[in-house]
Amino acid sequence: MTTRTFILINKTVTAEQAALVAAGINPAEVNDSVSEAKKGNHYGWEIAVTVRNALLNNLLSGCFDPEPLSISYWEHAGYDSFERVFNGVLDIIPAIQIHGIPDKARFEAISLWSWIAKNAELSPELHELISFRAPINSSKNEDNSTHGYLDPSHPRYAPKLAAVVQAWLGYSPTPGKTPKQTMTNWLTEHAHKFGLVNSEGNPLSGMDDLASLANWETKGGAPKTPSPT
Repeated sequence: MTTRTFILINKTVTAEQAALVAAGINPAEVNDSVSEAKKGNHYGWEIAVTVRNALLNNLLSGCFDPEPLSISYWEHAGYDSFERVFNGVLDIIPAIQIHGIPDKARFEAISLWSWIAKNAELSPELHELISFRAPINSSKNEDNSTHGYLDPSHPRYAPKLAAVVQAWLGYSPTPGKTPKQTMTNWLTEHAHKFGLVNSEGNPLSGMDDLASLANWETKGGAPKTPSPT
């Protein structure tokens, strides 16, 4: 498969695959692996490493541009290793909080190619092809509100999902409060933004349940509360 065909037909793309394309390496020639490209000393492998690491590291900082569909981590049990996969934003967010930078990530192709076109130094031919596959609209990609799950104009927009994601992205520790309490307060204060209000304009009940979805403490009990400074 040529690089051109790969770009045009795939609806989802991994960080490794996109990094190889950005570096001018055909993913099919290196088994979709940046490590294989490095091992074979393919021209541009250093660029592939840089792009792949940026895509994975950005997720830890809460930057979901491009939009991740799944992430995974390698886990080891004795002599055995297995890949643990997390699908969807509501699983991805707490997984990153607990496990840190993922080993792998898969993205929606249009979102990923738009990011590559804006941020990677590409050959004119490759830039033209990627821009054709995913036209760049700078005004549309300025912030996280343009992601499908955060865009009110998207046909599958879900207000509660958008609220949970924004509460997680906007979290900062509050002295004397647990993360869940802080996010519950945020959700209550911003409920109107997501239409989560009743006929009188008051926040709907259940904001603490939404905060629970964004809460990354999975070991049971209340998360540690930051001490007042």
